[in-house]
Amino acid sequence: RNSLATSLGAEPREIIFTSGGSESNNAVLRQLIVASGEQHLITSTIEHPSVLETCRILAKHPNISLTELSVDSSGLLNPESLKERIIPQTSLISLMAANNETGCLQPIEELSQIAREHEIAFHTDMVQASGKIKFDLKKSRIDFASVTSHKIGGPRGIGLLYVRQGNAFES
Repeated sequence: RNSLATSLGAEPREIIFTSGGSESNNAVLRQLIVASGEQHLITSTIEHPSVLETCRILAKHPNISLTELSVDSSGLLNPESLKERIIPQTSLISLMAANNETGCLQPIEELSQIAREHEIAFHTDMVQASGKIKFDLKKSRIDFASVTSHKIGGPRGIGLLYVRQGNAFES
């Protein structure tokens, strides 16, 4: 826990062990089910199925709406399109750091900054990026991040969820 926290720029108490990236992604997204009032979730059309399909299932709940952002011909999200899709009910933005099929790197720091400016929780699926791209989660102020062991040289069936201190989270 200490070693992983240090490598991610996090505190050990902010690391929750899971069975992998999919469980970590689901744990964050399903927080919307227990939230009261209207909830709006933003993700993209290129997310891993553990995010995209879960978001689509959640959007069937009467108090949850979903916006799926598209990407340009290079596979990149336009930060301006994120800004345009935020509404007062937006409570979570979930966007991957690196695409699992194209390898395209998203401007996560810029996207998470937009979320912070609007006081919206930001989750990133870092499964493909972890161990390859240096992240300082404390500096970036990302709220939630998912990682899986087998992408960084560890065994399958182990992952972690980063939950920045101060964020409400029910396991």
